[in-house]
Amino acid sequence: MATTPTADDISFGPRDGAASTFDDAGGDDIIYIHNFRYIQLGVVAEYASGNIPAPHLDYRWQDSSDNALHASMFGATPILEDSWESFWTDFSIMMYEPKTNQLIVMRDCTGVWSRTANHGDAWFVDLDTGAHSTGKQIFTAGARYSNPQIDWNNRLIIAREDSIGSVDILEWSDQPVAQAQGLLIAETIDDDLDTAALKYVMGVVVKMRSGLTLDGSEITYAINGTEHYKAFTSPTITVSSDITQRDNWKRISIIFAGIECYSISIRVTNDNSTATTSDIDEIAIQYDIEEESI
Repeated sequence: MATTPTADDISFGPRDGAASTFDDAGGDDIIYIHNFRYIQLGVVAEYASGNIPAPHLDYRWQDSSDNALHASMFGATPILEDSWESFWTDFSIMMYEPKTNQLIVMRDCTGVWSRTANHGDAWFVDLDTGAHSTGKQIFTAGARYSNPQIDWNNRLIIAREDSIGSVDILEWSDQPVAQAQGLLIAETIDDDLDTAALKYVMGVVVKMRSGLTLDGSEITYAINGTEHYKAFTSPTITVSSDITQRDNWKRISIIFAGIECYSISIRVTNDNSTATTSDIDEIAIQYDIEEESI
């Protein structure tokens, strides 16, 4: 009996004389298949993070396979975990802020790359704590910047050229600046909480102040080194004033169905709000150590 192959079938088509189908009506016909080989083709194309070029040099994302299926791209940036080297380009400069003891990497000081929507990105490293963060759209799109300097008053200053060739001298400020919706993103490191054992995490407390109406939805998590941030399951959220400090500091306590993990990262965003300023003072994680049988 003849059947119609589907797209996922491997089909063979023997012929019985001039007929286009093989019909063993008499029960005495046999098919022999000799020298049959099944070959796995392997990877068709492989686009690795390390093959993303600097955009001003080559706009092709190199295919690591042998098939040379290089992809056209614009604005992609390799992000290597805990590494500012992935942030650095031929257009970048580094500066030191003495008042906060921070290193700051400006991704583009020429305005060539930053004409895109992702202009003005900066990478920050706190030399006191080792913490790091990324700021989006910190600098002006398409503008050219000078090398930074420390002035007579120990302030970090930098010159910016505008579109008509005039130069503005700017002072770096560590004061909060309003960020448009979706641009405020603060993430902790992927923290194993000082032990390699399996953990059972059941609570997070964030102390912050903000122009937002805080409700806990701005806080999400990812586990075990992934970047798949998601909302807590069945959370009980309490937002209370912190009476130990002034200026509208709040404590956001989130108790939720337990999460089994080896490490966890917490993210705070303003995705659900309008432009605002925010400060984060403390993030605490409540957990127990899981006992594992041997």
